[in-house]
Amino acid sequence: AGLTCHERRGDVTLGGRRIGFLHGDDSRAFMEMIASQDYDLVCYGHTHEQEVHQEGRTWVLNPGAVYRASPHTVAIVELETIDIRHVVLES
Repeated sequence: AGLTCHERRGDVTLGGRRIGFLHGDDSRAFMEMIASQDYDLVCYGHTHEQEVHQEGRTWVLNPGAVYRASPHTVAIVELETIDIRHVVLES
C-alpha cells in the first residue's frame, strides 16, 4: 500500500521541514531527538496534554489527544512559518 512503519520513532520531511516523531514514553529518546537540533519540529504524545515550546531551533509539540483527554485537541502546523495552533474538538 506504499506505507512505512516507523516503529517507536521516525522522521519525515514535509514542506522543506524535517519533522521527528515518537510516542514520548521513552524520555531518553525524546530528549535525544530534541537535543540533536536536527529537526525543525518534534511531535510526541503519551501525556495526552497539549503543549508547544521551542528548544534552540527545534519546536516541540504535543497535539493533545482525541481519546482519554479533556478537552479533545489536535494541532495544526503551518510548516512555512512553524505557526502552531491547537484546536479544541467539539464533543
